[in-house]
Amino acid sequence: MSQRPRIPAAAQRVQMAQATRLQQAPRIGATHRDRGRARQEARLRIWLRDGPHCKGCGKLIDITPGTPDPFELDHTVPLWQGGKDADHNRQCLCPDCHAAKTAREAQERVRGGPG
Repeated sequence: MSQRPRIPAAAQRVQMAQATRLQQAPRIGATHRDRGRARQEARLRIWLRDGPHCKGCGKLIDITPGTPDPFELDHTVPLWQGGKDADHNRQCLCPDCHAAKTAREAQERVRGGPG
């Protein structure tokens, strides 16, 4: 039986390909925020901690997906200002209060700080 010729670099190429697959390029603007199940668990924890009311206006908010009264999980101190993505820096806001707070923070960011 004749033996097939070996390609000496094949094993090295396979190792390089596997190593390349394991390495991920850093995401531009990555904030290390919770995602997926961790995010949903955080939403539930904060909603249970704060109660079913908006921290801004006191409106009743619901955690049920597709509800007419949803809520937004908001950072009290924005991440861009050095706030942490942790429970002590999160709050429940209704969509109206969240939109107003986000607009206010966007103005602050353009001006370079609060005030």
